[in-house]
Amino acid sequence: MNYLREPDDLCARMAHNQAWIFQRASREGLPSYSFAKMYLCSEKVADLDRLILVSSEEIYIPIKEKIKRKGKVEDPSFMHWAGYVYRYLGYLYGVSSRVLFYKVPLRYLRHVYGPYHSLDIVKATNWIYKERLFTPESNLERAVAILREIR
Repeated sequence: MNYLREPDDLCARMAHNQAWIFQRASREGLPSYSFAKMYLCSEKVADLDRLILVSSEEIYIPIKEKIKRKGKVEDPSFMHWAGYVYRYLGYLYGVSSRVLFYKVPLRYLRHVYGPYHSLDIVKATNWIYKERLFTPESNLERAVAILREIR
């Protein structure tokens, strides 16, 4: 698979932190859809997409304070996996977290959790990328992202 970035230790650490945040939100009773939207569409996570490292607490606490406690709370193990998937997709393919939230919705991840959660995370993200994100336009988006990084 042609990645924007290869899976490496930084990717694994960032994914681990994000997975922990998603799992924590579920354990603390935050509605999963609302949390995922506020988290993935936040400016701090946009910094993570640009590989500007931000502390987990710096992202999590403001969301926890703002979120309304209405909505379904997904299982912590599912949310942990979803956090991993979103970060790996963003890191490997150069897709922003905001775009991922809309193109790979949480309900889709819930649907593929059974068959995909036991796969290697890179293999699972490859399948999800092919199913939800790969279009001829995405090649153009990737080329533009690469050119922007070169500058």
